[in-house]
Order: sequence, then C-alpha cells, then structure tokens
Amino acid sequence: MSAKLKLLERQMVRRQERIPVPPETSGGIGAAIEQLIADEVASRVTDATEKQTNKRLDRLFHKPDPYTDYRQIPAPLPVQKPFKPVNMTVTRRDELGGIQTLEMATEGSDRLTICEVVQRDGYGRIMAMKMYRQGDLPPMGG
Repeated sequence: MSAKLKLLERQMVRRQERIPVPPETSGGIGAAIEQLIADEVASRVTDATEKQTNKRLDRLFHKPDPYTDYRQIPAPLPVQKPFKPVNMTVTRRDELGGIQTLEMATEGSDRLTICEVVQRDGYGRIMAMKMYRQGDLPPMGG
C-alpha cells in the first residue's frame, strides 16, 4: 500500500471512531421555558396553516354552482363614457412655423385652456408645455 492510501485509511478509521457527543440537557427553568415557547409556536403555526386558504386554488378546483335564476347573474361592468371632443385653435406660431401657443376648449364648456410651448427636442417635437386654465391666465403683454 502506498503512503497516501495508508493516510486515507487512518483518517477513515479516526472518523469512524469518533462518537457524536450528545447535546447537553439542563433540567433548569430556562430549558423548560424554551420548550414551552417552542411548543406554543408550533401549535400557533399549525393553527394558522390550517385556517389559511389559497383562494386561487379554491377557484381552480371548486367551480361555482351553475346559475338557477337570472338574479344570480352578476351585473355587467359600467361602460365608460367617451371623452368629449376638444376644439384646438393655434393662436401663435414661431419663426419656423411650429406651434407656439394654442387654445383648447371642450364642447359644451365655458372653460378655456391656453397652452404655451416651453420646450422642443432636436427634431422640433413638443417636449413640454405650460398650461393655463381660464382663472389663472398670465398677463398678456406685447
């Protein structure tokens, strides 16, 4: 046998000879309190897992009873009203022909909104606008 195999054999024999040390158990009050806490936690966890239901699994495996009366059918969802059309009027253009200021008013409303273009990107598209409602219009100076 080679030296390495003898070394491995000795290590295996040592590992087999080791006897696991039993954990120390103290019969004191601290151990009793820890055991009481562990038992209470275990019982609460089991109670909580028994009460907890998985609603998604319930819907998958427990189909609802078929409707026997028209009053059991759920009401349809309300239909959203379409947006009112907005009249837009360009009031001022810049030197390149782009929109500088525009007015917006919804049909059937007295409110007027004035939008002023504040920022454009490199392609001339509007990036930011400042909106003024009818009550908070800035002073219009020449």
